[in-house]
Amino acid sequence: LVISFEMTNKELRERLLSSVTKLDHQDIRLKRLLAEQKKLCKSKFKEFVQTGANNRLTLWGTSEDLSVPEISAITAHMGYDVIYIDYIGLVKAPAGKEQHQVLGDIVRDCKLMAKKNDQLVVPMAQLDDETFKIKYSKAIKANCDFIWAWELNEMEKAMGVLKVNQYKVRHGPEVPFYLRIDLSKMYFSDYDGPEPQFAPKEEKKPIPKMNIGHN
Repeated sequence: LVISFEMTNKELRERLLSSVTKLDHQDIRLKRLLAEQKKLCKSKFKEFVQTGANNRLTLWGTSEDLSVPEISAITAHMGYDVIYIDYIGLVKAPAGKEQHQVLGDIVRDCKLMAKKNDQLVVPMAQLDDETFKIKYSKAIKANCDFIWAWELNEMEKAMGVLKVNQYKVRHGPEVPFYLRIDLSKMYFSDYDGPEPQFAPKEEKKPIPKMNIGHN
């Protein structure tokens, strides 16, 4: 289940359709598809829906003001294995608290929801533009098991490779990894290497030789 407080169901469906068909997202969004492309959309989407036993993906672009406990109560009986929440800065929270307290409480509620409903809960958060750290709250890091963070800059867009940093991995090493991306088609896939160079290598200067004498 993908719950988005930021995007509508229509926006979510357009992105999914682009990812499934590998057609340009802007062509889908602006209704510029040719007849053959429309036919491809119907075929690929039908194939996507029917692939695999008991596979299901629900997109929920909600305009409701919901808290994590309310999300848990609504979805508990639906049997989802993974729930994405996009994003925690828009989740309903009690008034009268500082932002860092609010976000910490929301992530704690996500952790309790995951345990109670036996599922993986993935709350999305924003990073600070300057420090590239999670905005407002160290409590987010304290209450989660994993943190994956990325910055999609112009170099990565041009290369089509995204570096994902792991800032917390419970019971494991914090090793970054890479994904191949194509934003025009809302698509990502595994990247097998070699490790991309996002910045030019510094030219290595020769180490000057030294004569060492003994008295």
